[in-house]
Amino acid sequence: MAIVIKVVIEIVLALTAVFAGTMVWGVRQKNKFLIQKANDQDFLDEFVDTLQREKPFSERAKDIEPLGYGYFENIALVTQATSRADRSLQRLGVLLLAAILILSYFLGVWSVAVNVMVFILVSFIPLSEAQVRNALTSILEAAQILYKWNEANPGECQELMEETQSLKKIHKAIKRINR
Repeated sequence: MAIVIKVVIEIVLALTAVFAGTMVWGVRQKNKFLIQKANDQDFLDEFVDTLQREKPFSERAKDIEPLGYGYFENIALVTQATSRADRSLQRLGVLLLAAILILSYFLGVWSVAVNVMVFILVSFIPLSEAQVRNALTSILEAAQILYKWNEANPGECQELMEETQSLKKIHKAIKRINR
């Protein structure tokens, strides 16, 4: 009977390790995907064109107002919110993993090894559709703000984009439709 209880507990711990791994590795994979797409000019041009056909940016961005120091602060706020959410999710995943490993220790070294392997194997699961949508939403938010900023003050927007590598290609895609 004791072996059955240990097996049930191990199954629960392994499933929790999958959950923790999804949190930790998923954020890393999403961020890698986001960087890859934000640096792919062909993708950005197609993405912006598709969004423009679905609903023009003039409508998407109509309610965006500059914060205290201008539109760059809007972009910084969106970026900070996304980063905080990602860090919180990763921290929760690491805390879950720590709890799993501590509980696994009481079941035996084999349990620790199984749960570490499960956690590592989860890193090979491809990016989920929700994570892809989340990354694309980040690009959309930046594009909307850049559209509005470029419309309101193209000189200031262009000047800052020359110094900001991470937004340069999104800005280039937006400028094509912002004429």
